[in-house]
Amino acid sequence: MYCFVVEVVSKDCIIVADDSLPFGSPAVERRVNLSSIRFPKLGNLRRDEKPALYAREARGNNG
Repeated sequence: MYCFVVEVVSKDCIIVADDSLPFGSPAVERRVNLSSIRFPKLGNLRRDEKPALYAREARGNNG
């Protein structure tokens, strides 16, 4: 089974489509909720810890 992402609903929810099913079938698209997502650590200036690569980008505008 091969799927592709149709829509990114939020940081932890995507909609995928199964390309092996006929078009128009109700089971073609599925909502997938991701859990236990961990962002890279931002670091700590007081402890002289540098942020992980892409930590700020991974947090987005809400972090």
